[in-house]
Amino acid sequence: MQGKTILILLLVFILLLGFIYIFEIKGGEKRRDRELVEKMALNIPVDSVTAYTIKTDNRKLSVRKEKNIWAIISPVETAGDSSAIVSNLKSILDTKIDRKISDGENDPGQFGLENPRGEIVIQQSGDLESRLLLGDENPTGDFIFVKYSDKPGIYTVSKSLRTYMNKSLYDLRDKRVMHIRPLDIRKIRITSREKGEVVLMQDGENWDLIEPVKIPAESNDVMSFLNRLSNGRIKAFIDESPRDLRQYGLTDPFIKIELFSGAEPAKSAFMIGDTIKDGNAGYYAREESRSPVFTLENWAVNNLNKGAFDFQVKTLTKFDGDNADRIIFEKGAVSFTVVQKDFREWGFGEPDTLVTETGRMQRWIDGIKDFTVDELETYTPASLQKYGLLQPEIRIRIYENETETGQILIGKPEDGFYHTKSANEPFVYKIKHTKVEEIDKAIRDLALPPAGYNDGM
Repeated sequence: MQGKTILILLLVFILLLGFIYIFEIKGGEKRRDRELVEKMALNIPVDSVTAYTIKTDNRKLSVRKEKNIWAIISPVETAGDSSAIVSNLKSILDTKIDRKISDGENDPGQFGLENPRGEIVIQQSGDLESRLLLGDENPTGDFIFVKYSDKPGIYTVSKSLRTYMNKSLYDLRDKRVMHIRPLDIRKIRITSREKGEVVLMQDGENWDLIEPVKIPAESNDVMSFLNRLSNGRIKAFIDESPRDLRQYGLTDPFIKIELFSGAEPAKSAFMIGDTIKDGNAGYYAREESRSPVFTLENWAVNNLNKGAFDFQVKTLTKFDGDNADRIIFEKGAVSFTVVQKDFREWGFGEPDTLVTETGRMQRWIDGIKDFTVDELETYTPASLQKYGLLQPEIRIRIYENETETGQILIGKPEDGFYHTKSANEPFVYKIKHTKVEEIDKAIRDLALPPAGYNDGM
């Protein structure tokens, strides 16, 4: 009998727990969800919205979605910034009712709702439309009065709703400088008043300069340039439908950039014109496929004003620190040779009575590997004599399997720079004296000399 009683009590306890879970816990969650929905000023799923309009005292801004892409349809028809438009829409739809002020028996004029200060119109699929009217702020200034166009009640909502209402055309429109996919681009032509014409062509995964010289380009620098165009943002829109581009310097632009994604006719073009005339920093600019004239910041234009040297590979040899087995250093009448005996282990070939000091030797090798030029002197030198490169002060020869793979020539110093070039190309460059100091070494700088040894230097 006692066991049956315990069993009955256990069943009652289980039923009680089930009741509490179903009616209190789950039921409480549903009630809270229902209360939250009921407190939303506009109980509308964001994905169902096909268009919305924001009206204030002096303007009207309308956007519309087609195939999940948002466009602005008023006050001008132009591409929209979909992320900004959806973010603003979510903020509007997340606005909650603070409290109900009146059932509608009061004069709406006293709340600023007779002639509303603003209006939100939401259109949904299925031709559904919701309108929310905005009035004055409440006496504390923390809330604003609102009412629905088809209902008499008056409510208060957070004043932040007015912030979302005050989004400008600029805030919600597409502000991209160029509409391109960097990975699709195969050819680039840049024409700059300051830096001349540059043509770059993609070759497999690499880029090459074609004009004004044929030389490998630094692919990372090319992609960085394309990404600046793709990710760059417009500072301000100046003229939606310009009648005369000459007033902006866009008929003979300061910079013109043409991008080809396939065959020669398939191109996108972008022009940068004159500096802004009213004293504000920046330049006028325009994408050829769009009508508006807009402005760019000075720094953005500087990042796009590129010449051939800005893109070219700036190392004079292909030496990477490993792909060589012999290096000959010559300075005047003095020379020495080092050979790679093992992986990253170097020793003297001449004079072969000395042993290299590993740390100093590795720093010297790294200096040769990282010997990158800093400025272009000229791609077409009339004479090498004026640069001290016919009889260079320093010559470094790099060999692999008895074949010379590169040669660095260092000529005259000038204003903190040295003139330098590769023996394989005519181009003359400038390099900082600190980089020359890294590779201008005597034997004693690299060797562990035996007792009593004198290298004569």
